[in-house]
Amino acid sequence: MSTRPPATLPPIETPLLWLEDVARPEWTDGNGHMSAVHYAVVFEQAVSALLQRVGLSYRYAEETRRGAFLLDWHITFVREVMEGARLTFPTRIVDMTDKAFHYYIEMRAGEEQYLAAVSEGVELHMDLDARRPVPFAPAIGAWFHAAVEAHKTLGPPEHTGRVVKIKRKGE
Repeated sequence: MSTRPPATLPPIETPLLWLEDVARPEWTDGNGHMSAVHYAVVFEQAVSALLQRVGLSYRYAEETRRGAFLLDWHITFVREVMEGARLTFPTRIVDMTDKAFHYYIEMRAGEEQYLAAVSEGVELHMDLDARRPVPFAPAIGAWFHAAVEAHKTLGPPEHTGRVVKIKRKGE
C-alpha cells in the first residue's frame, strides 16, 4: 500500500481561492433566495476542491486506502443570496494536527462580494480498511502546516468557533 502524496502540492494563497460559481435558479426556495441545502452543496464542493488540490482525492483513496472524513461541520448564514449572484469561496486552514485539519470557508456573493455565509469544519485523515485516524503523508502534513502559518497572517476569522444558540439582545 502506498501513502505517496501528489507529485506537486499547490502554492499557498492567502486565502485559497479555488472555487467560483453562480447561484442557479434551481437553488432557490419558496422565499426567493438560495435554499439551505444548496449552501451545503456548494460548501461541500469548496471542500472537495481543497481536498483534490492537496492530493486527498477519491483516486488517492482508491490507491492508498486512505481518505478524508468530515468530523464536524457548521454553516453560519449571514446574508441571503439571490439567483444569479456570483459566488466565491475564500478558504483558510485554521489549525491542524498530524491526522486532521480545521478549515474556514467564506461564501462571498454578488458584485460587491458581501459575506453571505461561513462554513467551518474539521476533516480527519482515515485508514479506510481499519476505519481509524492515521497521519497525513509527510508532504501533505507539511503543506497543511505551512497553510496554517500563512493564513494566520489574515488574523482570526470572524465567525470561527461559534456555538449554536439563540442570541438575545445585548449578547
